[in-house]
Amino acid sequence: MGRRGRALGLSILVVLALILGGCQVKSDEKLSEVIIGTLKGPSGVSLLKMMDTPQPLGAEIVVQYAVEAQPDILTTKLVSGELDFATIPTNTAAILKNKGSDYRIIAMNTWGVLYIVGTDTSIKTLSDLKGKSLSSVGQGTTPDLVLKDLVKKSGMDYKSEMVVDYSLPHQELAAALIAGKVDLAMLPEPFVTMVLMQ
Repeated sequence: MGRRGRALGLSILVVLALILGGCQVKSDEKLSEVIIGTLKGPSGVSLLKMMDTPQPLGAEIVVQYAVEAQPDILTTKLVSGELDFATIPTNTAAILKNKGSDYRIIAMNTWGVLYIVGTDTSIKTLSDLKGKSLSSVGQGTTPDLVLKDLVKKSGMDYKSEMVVDYSLPHQELAAALIAGKVDLAMLPEPFVTMVLMQ
């Protein structure tokens, strides 16, 4: 089994432990359904094996999935009680925790897979983004925070020296890049590979 296979297997075990450990069921109650939310994107990839497995928590527990394009929709569903468990961006989880949410942050995962990709061959360093327009996902999400920090460390002013467009989610941004509608984008894996293969 390769490195990704082991990581996926570990992710599934963590998810199962989180679901079973996070559900508060009285001893005389029987758990019959679990609803898990995830994003269309890298965090959702960790649930693919579980989604493809019939009855992953046993024959008596129905598992349903809510797959959303934006973190804010997923967070709203989690806070409203529509979801029992969700894979959400790390910064969103920290915000929920700091606001006194009853949910616990049990596992954090980062793969170090954010890339700036595009057809503009003049971009060699972050400072080359000066005066450029870059598409990214989710203002205020982890990729955005990473970008702001790196741009600041490169000596640029994020607000005045570059334009960042947040209008498209991961999948649509990758498709726009492939179609030539976007010249430069910051994307996470697996979308980077998808774009480069096209």
